[in-house]
Amino acid sequence: MKKFAIGCGLLLASFVGLIIWLLLYLRGGITSDPTDVRKISREILPIEAPDGMDPEFAVDMFGAKFAVFQGKDDTNRLIVASISKDGLEESEADWKAQTLLADAVGTEASTENSVVAMRFGGQSIDIEMALTQTKDNSYRSFLATLPAGENVIKLFRIGDAGTVNEKHFQALLDEASKQL
Repeated sequence: MKKFAIGCGLLLASFVGLIIWLLLYLRGGITSDPTDVRKISREILPIEAPDGMDPEFAVDMFGAKFAVFQGKDDTNRLIVASISKDGLEESEADWKAQTLLADAVGTEASTENSVVAMRFGGQSIDIEMALTQTKDNSYRSFLATLPAGENVIKLFRIGDAGTVNEKHFQALLDEASKQL
């Protein structure tokens, strides 16, 4: 009986230790410090967030990194992410332009989806574009999927349709491809 109690005590101590380690690991992998958010973003893709967008938070854990920049509301956002190809296959539906757009503006809107060709690193790439009309405004989003070795980089931009346009998104791609 004494050996059983010691065994249970060791098992419980190991379990508590594992939980503490996991909490510390998760806490260290998420940051809202603007300097850290910018650093993680630049590690993924060397671009600067457009004017008026502030670092909101970043995640760096389990082989995935992403940084989120936010304008004055949810409908003005930049997301830069690096995801393993295996991890991307498991969450492909979450990384569609219309899914990310619906998360920002809601589902009570009409959306027109298309694919546009843009340039990255001297090559033509297909970019998902969504144009959404709400009761009060029009929003445009772009989602680029860029190969990066063992990972895939996702670059998502949403904002007012008058500001976020093909020229604007191409400028982000040009800035990134100059640095790679």
